[in-house]
Amino acid sequence: MSEKKPSQGSKLLAAWRIKNGYTLDQAAEVLGFDRYMINRYEKGHHVPQGKRAIFIKNRCEIPVESWYL
Repeated sequence: MSEKKPSQGSKLLAAWRIKNGYTLDQAAEVLGFDRYMINRYEKGHHVPQGKRAIFIKNRCEIPVESWYL
């Protein structure tokens, strides 16, 4: 079984979190998602959809299309 490679969006979210000095818990609080979901986004196991993708785009300046690159 092959591991899914993180997308550009995943890497950008992790970079945003680190740049701002946030732990997973702090990033989850800032974004209003649980820690588990932030971790899944960063590892590339899940892609934000709909309103959540738009929210991340606006809050973290991560283009929606980057989750598919």
